[in-house]
Amino acid sequence: MKKYKGNYSVRLSIFTVVGTIIMFTILFSVFYVVMKKQCIQASIDNTLSLLDNMELRIDSHLKKAQVTVDNAVWMIEDKLNDEAQLKHILRQRLINNPELVSAEMAFEPNVVPSKGRKYMLTANRGKDGVKCQQVTDDLYDYFSQDWYLIPKLLKKSGWSEPYFYGKTRMCTYSSPLKRKDGTVYGVLSVNISLEDFSNIVKKLQPIKNSSSFLLSRNGYYITNQDKEKILNETVLSNAYERKDSSLAVMGTKMINGERGYYEFQLDGVNYYAFFSPISSSGWSVCNICQESIILSSLNRTLLYIVLLFVLCIVIFFAAIAFVSKRFISELKSTTASNERIKSELHIAQSIQMGMIPKIFPPFPDRNDVDLYAILRPAKEVGGDLYDFFIANEMLYFTVGDVSGKGVPASLFMAVTRSLFRNIAAQEISPGEIVDALNNTVAENNDSNMFVTMLVGRLDLISGRLVLCNAGHNPPVIFNSETGNVRFMEVKKNLPVGLMGGFPYQEEEHELGIGDRMLIYTDGVTEAENDEKKQYGEDLLIGTIRNNMTQDVKQLTETVLNSIVRHADGAEQSDDITIMNLYYRPEDTTLYHKSLLMENKMVEVKRLAEYVEQIGEDLHIGMKTQTQLNLALEEAVVNVINYAYPASENGKIGLQATYAEDERKLKFVLSDSGTPFNPTNVPEVDVTKKLEDRQIGGLGIFLVKKMMDTVEYRYFDKKNELFMTKIIDSAEE
Repeated sequence: MKKYKGNYSVRLSIFTVVGTIIMFTILFSVFYVVMKKQCIQASIDNTLSLLDNMELRIDSHLKKAQVTVDNAVWMIEDKLNDEAQLKHILRQRLINNPELVSAEMAFEPNVVPSKGRKYMLTANRGKDGVKCQQVTDDLYDYFSQDWYLIPKLLKKSGWSEPYFYGKTRMCTYSSPLKRKDGTVYGVLSVNISLEDFSNIVKKLQPIKNSSSFLLSRNGYYITNQDKEKILNETVLSNAYERKDSSLAVMGTKMINGERGYYEFQLDGVNYYAFFSPISSSGWSVCNICQESIILSSLNRTLLYIVLLFVLCIVIFFAAIAFVSKRFISELKSTTASNERIKSELHIAQSIQMGMIPKIFPPFPDRNDVDLYAILRPAKEVGGDLYDFFIANEMLYFTVGDVSGKGVPASLFMAVTRSLFRNIAAQEISPGEIVDALNNTVAENNDSNMFVTMLVGRLDLISGRLVLCNAGHNPPVIFNSETGNVRFMEVKKNLPVGLMGGFPYQEEEHELGIGDRMLIYTDGVTEAENDEKKQYGEDLLIGTIRNNMTQDVKQLTETVLNSIVRHADGAEQSDDITIMNLYYRPEDTTLYHKSLLMENKMVEVKRLAEYVEQIGEDLHIGMKTQTQLNLALEEAVVNVINYAYPASENGKIGLQATYAEDERKLKFVLSDSGTPFNPTNVPEVDVTKKLEDRQIGGLGIFLVKKMMDTVEYRYFDKKNELFMTKIIDSAEE
């Protein structure tokens, strides 16, 4: 490579070719994975379809035998004393069904008094046709035979397990003979040969060089290439002999009557097994094929593609080396220009971020208000803004979002922020501030840009809040003491800059004690992941609700981190700005008490102390305390039993709040375990005897009885159970 050190065109050609090879390798790998999946899926679909057809053929063969038996059972009772008629019925089964080898009709003791305890007729197919006779061998006790005993006891028809009769594989279908009262007085059965199934299954070869076999419902091989295994081995015994768990899994699926496929390894070779049940008998038919055979056609095609690519690379290398010479100098010039622009954008970012407040807490000498804000641009520079200051016990604040992105938006943002600070310094109302802003911006707005803004003024003495919403998102109002979270209803005006002289309207609100307000730009709710799913208002509300006890900085960063987790690596498409304002005068009337527990039964005993302390604080009577303790204990035990796996160390949170004016004691039980809604458990019928009741449901029944309201919600990967108890003043 030394002789090419100064030859940029050759070096570029080499790098380009290497990059192309890497890209091709990646794309080829992805293509191979996709095509492999499609090829295997096509084989799965085709093979299972053929297995379904095979199942229909075998099932049809078996059902002929079933039908001939089922159609005869109703005729026999009236002809018990007419042996000739009984033999005729038995003989006709074989004459009308060539696939049948023999048939039997046997009766319970003394059903036909003249025949005594044993009375059995058989029909057999021979060279001279069908012969029917009575079995007179006293040594043959048909009462203990499976073909007679099982249908008699179960009182229903069914197929026996396949068996050898001499050297012939046989299977018997038996049906009980029942009177109208349901009593069994005998059994009618037919026998079929399974030899024909070997040829049927052997011809099942959807993929070249694959093999097929038929299993009984107990897993015995009915057909197999290895004849020694037929009716001598089961698929599970074969798996145990090989010490192969994958074969055992496949065999279990077939015995259980499942339809589908199973991928496994045998002696280091990948195989696919395709299987389908035979519904009438409980059997299962299976086809096994090596993965390499399934993919052989695909592999040949891909080999041709690789060879063609190599040829193209040789031609491409020569072409790139020839063409790249003329572009090298231009590339150097463009690179230098881009570096200069990048440096200038970095400087612009520093200037822009220096225009907004960054020192927090902003009012360290005040206890009645706290504030924190974050601005995260999508590019080097952005169009979002925020600002705030205090003048004469009035907090002025704004959050804005300029239309567009990049350098134009950042310049518009800088102008808007400077105008807000200068106009608001006159200590006029938010409506007047936005009015003056709009007229100034719209006057020379040749670019037709605009900015959505929420401008507010908070009276730190009275809590009176005046807002003017210029096309911005409504803020979120929440209170950690009451647990209330909601969007503030604020009327929208036109965004700033669209039309000069527009009459902006302001409106008054009142922040209660402990009320907090979160203001944000649409980059929060419209943040998307790779699946184009937006963060949304519901997730924002849920994040705030689950973390509202955090201070303003912690909560703001929690919301930002939640957005980042939702995006899951997707590129940020819009600027994100969040401002969290906390108004907290000294006076408060809300009671609050929390308890954090491990998901262990030993933690339950802490509930009694917790309830007792609440009772002392709020002067609650012993009766209500007992009810609260019982309800909370049942709810917590329910979480321990169902929310977390036995090996998982989870947390269980319990929060209690009490508002004196409402006289409502509210509990929120939360965990991060498995989603489970206890309120959906069916109501327990306590009127029933204990042994007749369904298992479960008693705990939530007690919770509902002890509490006035019980509600469940699963939000932001947390279970939340809301319980309310109205405190009776008469009991205090």
